[in-house]
Amino acid sequence: MKSQSPTRLPFDLSTIAEVFDIQKKRKCKVLEAWIHSSYQLSTVRQSLLDEVYEKSRDDMDYWNEEELKMHLISHLFYAADIVVAGKIAVYFERRMEKETNNHLLSVICDCMVATPKPFNKPAAPYFFLQEFKKGKSGQIDPEAQMLIAMLIAQHQNKDGKPIYGSYVIGRHWYFTTLLGNQYCQANPFDATIKKDLYQIVYVLRALKDLILSRL
Repeated sequence: MKSQSPTRLPFDLSTIAEVFDIQKKRKCKVLEAWIHSSYQLSTVRQSLLDEVYEKSRDDMDYWNEEELKMHLISHLFYAADIVVAGKIAVYFERRMEKETNNHLLSVICDCMVATPKPFNKPAAPYFFLQEFKKGKSGQIDPEAQMLIAMLIAQHQNKDGKPIYGSYVIGRHWYFTTLLGNQYCQANPFDATIKKDLYQIVYVLRALKDLILSRL
């Protein structure tokens, strides 16, 4: 008897929650510890972040997705200084796929933080970021894309550890965690507010210690 082909899971939060019994929470210990991380930036990276803030705060609401990525997101990852040769790498526009629960999970990750394989191929992924300029009223839901990427990583890693994520809509950054079927989301940070922008970088920087502790 011919086996049934897996059904591609749509970028729909309700469908994803039903298939994987996702339970959404507002406050979780793992998420709270992560988003309240603190760090002392080097003088060079602090100066860069201040410059990025001054140049971007009035324009980010009007950028398209690529402009948001090039003018802001890439600089924030540099300021966060999370790359470790052979251990932690940042990837952009990488496809991930996984068959599970008789469903095909597939997504192009706007940004991913993972341990690298030779020739810069991502191995174990730990953090995903999806960004969408036009908001959740558009045709593609960045939160649903991010959650599918997190589920792929969870089933790929199979280590029972949290998966970290964020989706960005214009100036607003929403940080999330997935542990088992517990999906947690923090209130958004506003990147046009300087203290929020710094905290976004601290949260990204905390990924470095979180990932290194697993290796």
